[in-house]
Amino acid sequence: MFLEKNEPEQLVSDKSEGVFATVRSKALRMREIWQNIYQEFQKSDSRYTDELKAHNTHFEQALDKLLADLTTPMLTLATTGTTSSGKSTLVNLLCGADIMPRMAGEMSAGIVTIKHSSKRQRHLKIQSTENATWDCGEWQDLNDNEIREKLTSTMDSFNRAKQHVDLSSPIIELTYPIACFFPYAGLLNLSDLPENTQFQIIDLPGKRNQDDQINSSVIQHCRQALSIVTYDMAQTDEKLRQSLMEEVLDQVKLMGGSPARMLFALNRIDVFSKDYDWQRREQEAVNQTIEEIKQIIHERLPEHRQSLERLSYGKLSSLPALLAWQIKTTENNNKTSAAEQINDHFAFMIPEKIKEDLPRSVKKWNDVEYGNISNAIWNSSYANDFYALLGQHIHDNFSKLVITPTLIAFEDRTMVILNDIINSCNAKIDIMTNGYEIVEQNLRTDHEAILAILESSYTELMQPIENLPSVGENEMKELRNIINSTKNHQGFYQTLPEGTLSPLYTASEEINRWLSGALEGAMQSLKQGKINFSGTQADYLSSKHQDRLSVICKNLMGKGYTTEIANRGTIITSIENKTEEMDRLKKGLSDFSGKLSSLLHDIYIEKSKRENHRIRESLESTIFNFFEYLNKKIKEGSIGLAIKIPSLILQDIAFNNALHINLTNDLTKDKPSSRRNPWRLWTMTQSVIYTDIPSTAKLHEEYIKNLNAIEKNSVKSCVEITKKYLEEIEVKMTRYIDATMDDLGEKYETAFDEIQKDYSTNIDYWEKLKIKPNELMNILQNIKAA
Repeated sequence: MFLEKNEPEQLVSDKSEGVFATVRSKALRMREIWQNIYQEFQKSDSRYTDELKAHNTHFEQALDKLLADLTTPMLTLATTGTTSSGKSTLVNLLCGADIMPRMAGEMSAGIVTIKHSSKRQRHLKIQSTENATWDCGEWQDLNDNEIREKLTSTMDSFNRAKQHVDLSSPIIELTYPIACFFPYAGLLNLSDLPENTQFQIIDLPGKRNQDDQINSSVIQHCRQALSIVTYDMAQTDEKLRQSLMEEVLDQVKLMGGSPARMLFALNRIDVFSKDYDWQRREQEAVNQTIEEIKQIIHERLPEHRQSLERLSYGKLSSLPALLAWQIKTTENNNKTSAAEQINDHFAFMIPEKIKEDLPRSVKKWNDVEYGNISNAIWNSSYANDFYALLGQHIHDNFSKLVITPTLIAFEDRTMVILNDIINSCNAKIDIMTNGYEIVEQNLRTDHEAILAILESSYTELMQPIENLPSVGENEMKELRNIINSTKNHQGFYQTLPEGTLSPLYTASEEINRWLSGALEGAMQSLKQGKINFSGTQADYLSSKHQDRLSVICKNLMGKGYTTEIANRGTIITSIENKTEEMDRLKKGLSDFSGKLSSLLHDIYIEKSKRENHRIRESLESTIFNFFEYLNKKIKEGSIGLAIKIPSLILQDIAFNNALHINLTNDLTKDKPSSRRNPWRLWTMTQSVIYTDIPSTAKLHEEYIKNLNAIEKNSVKSCVEITKKYLEEIEVKMTRYIDATMDDLGEKYETAFDEIQKDYSTNIDYWEKLKIKPNELMNILQNIKAA
């Protein structure tokens, strides 16, 4: 990357100024150095004028973008959560007002983006979408009740209409004065953020509607956000807790990136306050929940194992906390209403000493009593602790979330320019020192050396990938073993964090878990003669898919598929006057097979969205690590050239979904089979039709056989896409090196012509000028390292 490296420059930051201000000052120092480089080159190299002007334009644009991103960064909090975990109440708590509908049964719908207005503006926009049955438009200066009513009406209309017609989910944007982002509110300490930081909350829909409404654009926004995941601590039933853990896992996949930037809000913690010895029981429940979250991520998302000890958790009771805030900040009826709700539902959270002196009627409380209740509930709901934890979470993660990708983007845009400057200086120096013929030979040697480093490094990268199975009997086992064995490879894989490539095998396993679970739920229900998904993965499906599976099973039961048939199978003969029953059962089984296959297809599509994003993240992370490894080897290869493979070459490479199997065809061949046999009765011969009706065991066996084939095809698809993706990157890298070396050849010819005409500039001049871009590079690297 660099020909020479100056002593590292210390990145010292005035604590009050913050890391953003420090990086901005370093960026301004880079501008000074660049302007000096530009001016010197303008004076000394007339042949380089047009290219230099283009370089200057691109460098200044990249620097302007860097400074703008550092001056007005966007802090996004993305809120999501498990079923009925109080997510909307948490958003209200952050906003300091009851504006989001608190809807029972996970009926919140649409993605709501709430943009903070420091000028206290209120503007609601509901975008016009296809087949919308709700009001679309824009409204100014609505009060809190009016905002909530608009949102409630929109979500209710969507949930009613989507039962009958395919709908695009509501897209809602709200500009609002969000309480927690006002410094005077005293909720969050954001003093180390830039003064012009922008704030927004992205509230994702409830789990019931999530899979219909989350698209690639939303997922990308989530990956650039700090996430708050609410978890319902009031749910103590073991079976339902397991369901919640499945939802936690799904939310981690949805939000993407490292779980370390997610804050888990252990909500409704007040449920333990009613019990004897509640503090011990509360802490035991918290410890158990934390361990369960860690365990399921450890088992099912191996790529994030290194993040587990950095997960953040906070206890919270969002509803009483919101009511306490309303008592403190609102007047008259709103204050009284909030106090009455506390008195009716959360009186157990008020210390006895305060309760003893309270009038029975809330309306008789005075301002001091209101204040005492508000402070007591605020503290006992852990609101203070939660905001302190959220502030620390922002402090620990926001600068990395914003600054690191911003600096990487700047480096990608400018490193080619700086290396070009260095190589132009080297061209002059080498020609003056060695003469053109020797330099030309050295250039060819360096080109071959760089390609050799690329080839050997790429071979290291591809060695385990080339061995990935395509078709065979034990694909999953082979794939798992090969990926897990990469830690034993020398070279590149010693630098890659363990588990990075694990989605290549766990993605198919995750999808198969859901497909097999849906199947088990259906078979269990048929055997019992009633809908019962308990104990199967079907119990954790979305409500939409559970409803469809229930209807499919009920329809087959209604066609005469009894528990006796389900458990043992049967043979029906036409001579028993059961032709009508036989036809009804045959049609019922045929419909069951087709509709169940269609449902499994839809489950596959839904789950594969999450898993494809995991695979893409895995491969991109691997490639970024590979670029660092490769560039380090080039730099250490004693090659007298400034060359760095930029990650920008990834931009033009399309990533096709690794998992894209079509399941619309029936997945079972074990349908009712009929045979016609002659049967003699006295003097008459009659044809008798025997129809075999399979048991659930036979149906399940056939389905599982086909699902295993599907899993093999998924593995094959994943491996093929992975190899194609990496091969395309290798082609891009080779082309980049060849183009760079061709450009260098032209620069050396130009340098030779210049020197032939003008010997007035000496080697020392170019040696000193070459230091400048290296100095600029070192500043950038020190910022990134810090």
